[in-house]
Amino acid sequence: MIKKGTRCNSKDDLIKLLEEWLENPKNITIGDLVNYTKNTEWLYLNIGNQSYFFNADTRRDGIKELVKNHKNNNIWKVIQNNRGTYKKLTNDVNQKAIPYLYFYAKENGEREI
Repeated sequence: MIKKGTRCNSKDDLIKLLEEWLENPKNITIGDLVNYTKNTEWLYLNIGNQSYFFNADTRRDGIKELVKNHKNNNIWKVIQNNRGTYKKLTNDVNQKAIPYLYFYAKENGEREI
């Protein structure tokens, strides 16, 4: 499990942390779901003046896809979430949401990061 409140200041630092986390096959979610709810902010990414976060229930499958896509040099983009606001992050080649990746922007707005 990644320590709650961990902050990364670049995509490369984030990917390194997630790769280390993926090395332990016992890790199913990045956060502790026994003591926290699924919508608990857990891990943060700060780039410039923009902040992003992963919810505690982000799962291994979603993290694997994010890391793989990063290695393929895919664009990271804020897309619409299921409520129609631009807050969900993806790096899917087709700019679609990645299953089990609960990764969001603090501020609404479509943009690349």
